[in-house]
Amino acid sequence: MILSLYNNFEGNILLNNIDKEVYDLKSYRQLFGTVLQDETLLNDTIQKNIDPTHSHTISKIREAAKLACLDEDVMNRMPSKYNTEIGDNGRNLSGGQRQRVAIARALLTNPKVIILDEGTSQLDVSTEREIFNNLKKKNITIIAVTHKLSTTTISDCVYVLKKGKIIAHGKHEKLMQNNRYYSDFFR
Repeated sequence: MILSLYNNFEGNILLNNIDKEVYDLKSYRQLFGTVLQDETLLNDTIQKNIDPTHSHTISKIREAAKLACLDEDVMNRMPSKYNTEIGDNGRNLSGGQRQRVAIARALLTNPKVIILDEGTSQLDVSTEREIFNNLKKKNITIIAVTHKLSTTTISDCVYVLKKGKIIAHGKHEKLMQNNRYYSDFFR
């Protein structure tokens, strides 16, 4: 619904209190970056996977990679730095590295909002927290769809769903105190 891939619903979607219908579809979608759990990667270099259109400078690519906590890994651990071949669908990378490549790709276009649909599921808690902090410093809104409980502890607002319905929302600490369904996940 948020990306206008599905429009058969009641209600409005507001972005900074502006109805999404005010935007033309292309401009609206350019406000977003999206990362799925299993992003497809090219059988190519890290650089070309972050910038498949070849339209950005290496400094812009590295800037996006730094936000995604990937640059240090590439510069210190990859044999050919950003020109390292990653193999078919990133088979030469760990799951967390693949997700960070996908996050860097999504950040390269300077989105206002990034949607992480299980997009940090293979990251350790400290790396995920660092990425979230980096994005918050850049005023990028993060929408994280997750089953990973640690993600909820670093989120500003958590929406709890049960059978497809929102049953509660708020900060992790308040939900732990006031919502048994939510707190039971942590037991």
